[in-house]
Amino acid sequence: MNIGFSGCSFTFGAEMSDPIKDRYSAVVARELNINEYNVSKNGNSIDRICKGMYDLTKTVKLDFAVIQITAFSRISYAYENEILNVSLHQKHFQSDQVRNFHLYLFSANTDYKTWYDLQKWKIFSIHEYMNSLKIPHIFLFMSWHEVELFKDDPDIPETLIWHKNPLRKFCRENNYPIGESLHPLELGHEMIAKKIVIPYIKEMCNVV
Repeated sequence: MNIGFSGCSFTFGAEMSDPIKDRYSAVVARELNINEYNVSKNGNSIDRICKGMYDLTKTVKLDFAVIQITAFSRISYAYENEILNVSLHQKHFQSDQVRNFHLYLFSANTDYKTWYDLQKWKIFSIHEYMNSLKIPHIFLFMSWHEVELFKDDPDIPETLIWHKNPLRKFCRENNYPIGESLHPLELGHEMIAKKIVIPYIKEMCNVV
């Protein structure tokens, strides 16, 4: 059985001593004795997260997928020979060109709800794509800002399955240790795997 993961630093395992061994995707793989394919990267935007999952399906036959949604304020830019991921809330930018373009985008679009409306269709799009391949999948959210906007949205497809408690809030409520940059550490990742992800896999894939 193959399971794919695409997300930002939360699913990559930022601030952990050994993320490849201890991040929640690895815990899921060990607990269920399945194959893990984690294409997450630090700083990923929703664009890059969806593209990462799309690319993964072209090389691996997935039986289940976890798509971890990051801050809606992040956006990806092609700049020189790399992809830059920049957040609306960041105070530093990699170049004047990126900074000016980012400020231009938001100069006439400062309402976060309006920006959310632009981002949610990327989530809906990858959801429909995964459905077309008949790959069971869930969406996990990083923080409560996105959940607050998402939870009452009448446009959400009935087939879209997402966990209502964001990962950061889940760790804080249960007093699981977090790093200086607010990422879950080893215990948090273990509990995300055992209390959130694995139950979904067992229910949706009939795994014992």
